[in-house]
Amino acid sequence: MDNQRDSNENGNVPEKPPKFRLTFGSIMLIVVTAGILISLAVNYLSGSALRTTISYSSFKENIAANNISSITVQGEKITGSFRSQPTATTSTGGAINLGFTTYLPSYGATELGAILE
Repeated sequence: MDNQRDSNENGNVPEKPPKFRLTFGSIMLIVVTAGILISLAVNYLSGSALRTTISYSSFKENIAANNISSITVQGEKITGSFRSQPTATTSTGGAINLGFTTYLPSYGATELGAILE
């Protein structure tokens, strides 16, 4: 009777599923996948996710108020950080982060050098 319990309808003994073993290859796959996920998360959080897009006029107002700690100009794109949280909000009504992005106006505002001095 014990043989009948351990066999299926055809009389064959069912095979046990293989045990999962951590091999060097599977451990390396887990480590590499985790590294990629962490790298993507860091890049996302350190990039534009922490920056708020502000208007160019708001940028000039914050320069006049000495509330800009640093900027980087790349073509028409200006990124930087505020000294302290500005009181303004974004166009969608959200709060502004300490990092910001703005763009030079397309009409060719040339006063940026004079403003920064």
